[in-house]
Amino acid sequence: MRRLGDAAVVFDGRNGQTHVLPPEAVAVADWVAEFQQLNGRVSIEVLNARLCEEFGIDEYATGYRDLLNMLQEIGVLRA
Repeated sequence: MRRLGDAAVVFDGRNGQTHVLPPEAVAVADWVAEFQQLNGRVSIEVLNARLCEEFGIDEYATGYRDLLNMLQEIGVLRA
């Protein structure tokens, strides 16, 4: 992940695609990386619960699940 101001660019080596992450996605990706560095890899369910708690997110909020799915699909979020 390479920073561009508040956003970031991620290259997905699996398919050669480049993705631009908005600031919200960068904040989640940073938090997940730090959390997993301290706790090891955990399930998506555990990450979801901790993210909702940490950021005060309603897990049913519009776009939240799409954000998690997108981060997982491009390899930023790994469980």
